[in-house]
This record gives sequence, C-alpha cells and structure tokens, in this order.
Amino acid sequence: MKKHALMLIGLVCILGCSDQHCPVSGIPSLAFIKPDGSGTHATIQDAIDKAEDGDVIELDDGVFRGDGNRDLNFSGKAISVRSRSGNPYACVIDCQGDSLDPHQGFFFHNGEDSSASIEKLGITNGFARLYGGCIRFDNYSSATLVGLVLTESAARDGGAIACWHGSDPVIRDCVFIGNRSIRTGSLACYESSPTIVGCHFRDNEGYWGGAISILRESQRPALIEECTFELNQANDGGAIYFGQATTEVRECLFRHNVAREFGGAWFCAEASPRLTACTSHHNYALVGGALHCQEDCIPILTQCTLCYETGMYVGAAIHLVLRSRAECRQCIIAFCAGGQAVESSDTTSIPTLQCCNLHGNRGGDWTGAIEGQLGTFGNISAWPWFCDAEFGDYHLQASSPCSGDSTGCGRMGAWPVGCD
Repeated sequence: MKKHALMLIGLVCILGCSDQHCPVSGIPSLAFIKPDGSGTHATIQDAIDKAEDGDVIELDDGVFRGDGNRDLNFSGKAISVRSRSGNPYACVIDCQGDSLDPHQGFFFHNGEDSSASIEKLGITNGFARLYGGCIRFDNYSSATLVGLVLTESAARDGGAIACWHGSDPVIRDCVFIGNRSIRTGSLACYESSPTIVGCHFRDNEGYWGGAISILRESQRPALIEECTFELNQANDGGAIYFGQATTEVRECLFRHNVAREFGGAWFCAEASPRLTACTSHHNYALVGGALHCQEDCIPILTQCTLCYETGMYVGAAIHLVLRSRAECRQCIIAFCAGGQAVESSDTTSIPTLQCCNLHGNRGGDWTGAIEGQLGTFGNISAWPWFCDAEFGDYHLQASSPCSGDSTGCGRMGAWPVGCD
C-alpha cells in the first residue's frame, strides 16, 4: 500500500502539484505558469522562489509582462525554466524596458552552473543601463541557454547577453536579432569563456563587435562553433571583436557584416583567435574587409574561405599593423576588392601563408607583404572553381585546384568537393 501511495504522489508531481513542491523529497516538481497568472503560481519569480534543485517551471504560450515576470533571479538554484510548447516565438517574456525604466529578463549572480537552464523562450524589449539587455551573468555564475530568441534589446555592454567576471554560460541554438549596444556587441563577455554553438546573429549593432565581443577570457578559450553572422555592424569588428583572447571559432559563416572602420567580419587586438573551416564573404570595412589585427595579434586561419570581401582602403581581406603576425593555412582568398588581398601597414607585422590560394583580388594577390610567397610552401594563384559562388555555394568543383593533393597540401578552403 505504501508503495502505491508513493507512486501516486510521484505521478501528481509529474503532472503538476497544487503547491509548488511535492511532499516526497528528491522528486522534481513541475510548475505551470500562465501569462494571466492563473497557473500553479501567479508569476515566474514566485515559482522560482518556491522551487528546489531539479525542479522544472514551464510557461504556457503567450506574452509574460510586468513585475515577477522579468528581472528574474534563480538565487543559485539548479532549476529549469522553459516553454511548454517548445516554441520560443509563441512563448515570450516582454521586459518592457527602456532608458527611464530599465528591465532585463534574467540575472545570474549567485554561482549558478550549467545545471540551471532556460530553454526555448523568447525575450524581447530588455534594457540595461550597464550589462545584458536580456540576460546578465556575473560573479562566476553560468547557466545553459537553449533555443532562445533574443530580440530588440539594448545595454551599454551586451545588448542581449553579458557574461562578466568568470561566468561561462553554454549558449546553444539561440537567435539574436536587432539588439543594440553602446560599446560591446549583442553578446559581450569580459573575463569569461562562453560556449556558443549553433547560434544565429542577425542585424545586431555595437561599437566593438556587432554580434559578439570577447574581452579577455577565464580559465580556457571561449568557443564559437557552427554559428551564422549576417548583417551585423560595428565601428570595429562587424561580427566579432577579440581583445586579449584566444577564442576558438569553428565552422562558422560570416556574410554581409559591416565595420565602419576596421575588420568587416573580425577585429582583434592583443589576441590570438583560431579560426577553422570558416566561410566569410561579402563583408565590408574601410580597413580589413574580413580581418583587421593590431597590437601583437596572432590569429591563425586554417581551411577558411574568404571571398568577395571589401577593405576599401587597405587589406581587401586581411590587414595587419603594430606587431601582428597572421598565419593562414590551406585558405582560399579570392575576388576581394579594395586594397591588396593581405596587407601590412608596417614592417613589424608579418603575414605567413602556407598551402593557400589567392586569386582574382582586385588590389593584388601575392603582393606587398606576401610578395615572394607564391610558389613556396604550397601557395598557388588559380581560379578556385567554386560550385556556385554567386549564390553563396563555396563547395569546390571536382576539377578545382583546391580540392585535392596536387600541391601536397590537401584540400584548401572550408568546403569539400560538392559538384562535378
């Protein structure tokens, strides 16, 4: 009899208790919150306050507004807040924040770790005078963010998200659209090392980095993987700004980002980012159409494809100055406009290319700082024979000189053979 009673109590917990917690210790409870306050709790914060580690708080579809449904604080608990439907466009927290009445979605600052999570919610109209229009992490606090849609929010640093002082959130499959920052990007991190995977950044704006700013890191390099960046803009670093960072960037796509001055896709200062299998095309800056480096910056680009970039004055694709040393391995740099394809503005900055194909760049291919490297270390200048570059398909044709081992280098560029 006792066994059946415990099973019944557990079933009630799974379906939702009349109170936030079930009477059996160790069995997680499931709370339902509705926008009109008629769920198991009146507000999201009320449910959080009564939750225990392992509990789940589900939000019905609709728009959540007002006190108790914004400026949310997990208080160090390992709990999950998520939409019931799994549709972040249908389940939205509207922070209703502005410069006179600032409000953000969540603030993590009590040592939360990756076992705390927010999943498949929309967060919009956040405003913070300092950090994180939608979500702020501080004081060695983190969480796992999955499938969020973060829109139309603003802050001084991190228009959508700010991670500060040892906070290392995991951010997966999130969408950032139309967020604004006075200084750093839509996602700004200082002395922190986020993991950012499968995210989409579109039409965000900052001064240092339109989409992401990584300023120093914590114990390990930050990771940005399988993300798309398009139509973001900044003064420096249209998509990403690296400052004193060794961030790993893998298999990402950068297109139509704009820097008003330096680095159409990427800007780095005193940084050594590692960019691997990335595709960057149709980005624009006055200096460094794809990448601008300064002040002891040593980026390493491996199997990247940089095409149709514009560095209006110097560095159609890559520009170096002030003791910077870019290394490019198995890369394709083609059809860029403005200055020379890879350009250095002083004798202290030295680009080194190995197994690279530079071709069709209007300001010159193997010229200036890289003159003499053609024909050495597997470097070539040949039509790359993309499948359909006009429509953004940078797979290689089977006959491409970049596709095989004719130079002893293996494949060049971010994409394998994809057509005859």
